[in-house]
This record gives sequence, C-alpha cells and structure tokens, in this order.
Amino acid sequence: MNAMSSHDSGCHSEKGDQTNQNSRVSLGGFNPLSSLISGSGNREASPGQSGQGKAAPQGRFLGMLGLSNPAPKPRKATSAPPRQQTRKEDAAKAEEMFREGNEYAKEGKWEEALAFYNAVLVLQRRTIGKDHPHSGRTLNAIGVALTKKGDYYSGLTALEEALFVRQKALGEGHPDVVETMNNMNGLLDKVHNKDADPQQTDNRTKPV
Repeated sequence: MNAMSSHDSGCHSEKGDQTNQNSRVSLGGFNPLSSLISGSGNREASPGQSGQGKAAPQGRFLGMLGLSNPAPKPRKATSAPPRQQTRKEDAAKAEEMFREGNEYAKEGKWEEALAFYNAVLVLQRRTIGKDHPHSGRTLNAIGVALTKKGDYYSGLTALEEALFVRQKALGEGHPDVVETMNNMNGLLDKVHNKDADPQQTDNRTKPV
C-alpha cells in the first residue's frame, strides 16, 4: 500500500515538473517589454471573444512606461486670403469710391467725379459683373458726369448702356430705369436745343 502511494506521488511529481517545464518553454520567447511597446505579444483570443484579444492602443502602454506619442504637426496656414473674400473687399472698396465720386459731383467737380466713377466701374465689372444693378448705377453716374462736361456723345453712350443693364436686372418701370430714361431725355433736349440755336457753343469751347 505504501509502495503504491509513493509510486502515485512520484507520477504526480513528474507530471508537475513536466507542466512547469512546458510553461517555461511557452514563455521562453516572450519579451514583456517589447510586448508593451509594440502590442504584438498578446495571446490569441479565446473562441467567442473575437476583437477583444487584439493589441491595446500604444498610448496606454507608453503612458505606463512614462513615454508619450509625438504631438501631431500643425497644418500650415494659408497666407493668401480666399478669392471670394478678396472680391468682397473689392466690392466694398468700390462702394466707398462711388460715394466719394458723388461728393465731387455735388460740388460740381465733374472731372474728379468722373475719375472716381470710371475706377469704380472697373472694380465692379471684375467683382460683381457688368450686368449687376450697381454697375448700371455707375454707368448712369458716368453718363450724367459726361453730360455735365458737355461730352454729349459719350454721355449718351454711357446712359444707353446703363439703361440696358438696369432694364435687364431690374425690369421695366423700376425707379432706376426711369431715372436713366429721364437723364437720356434731358441730354437729347440739350442736343436738340444746341442744334436749333447755332450760336450756342459746346461747354468745351467756352472760355474759362
């Protein structure tokens, strides 16, 4: 009886030694430090736990080691403003210049007013387009300034273009369309009166 017990205990001891040896063999190629950093040393997931045995995020293990991921590089800011913003700024500048031209017109300084109106029209055609109502307004102001200077032909050309733009953008009967038509009628009356009176001279030939 005692012989059998000692035989059984010897078998259990041999099995235990073999189990420990197998455990040491299975852990022989495992490096805990490299596993923490790379996350590649995790054991395979058991059945029914797919996705749970994958490597944990590196940031968690790096934090345990007192390390951290490098901060992402900031994106470079664009130095040039967007094209749309530039157009808005040019349109606002055109409006300011138009008001300055009106101030000269109120003082009867038509040469200065015309210079502002022409510059405004260039900006408006580049930003809001030649068929915009504001472009028609500027053409109307140019026609009036040319008429006041005595350049009737150029004034009529500008007013005709202003009438076309305003009719297209605003429609017949709009107050701005009526304004341009009245300016054209006033200019034509001056031309007819000039032709009817041969002694009437053009403003450009009057002595200063």
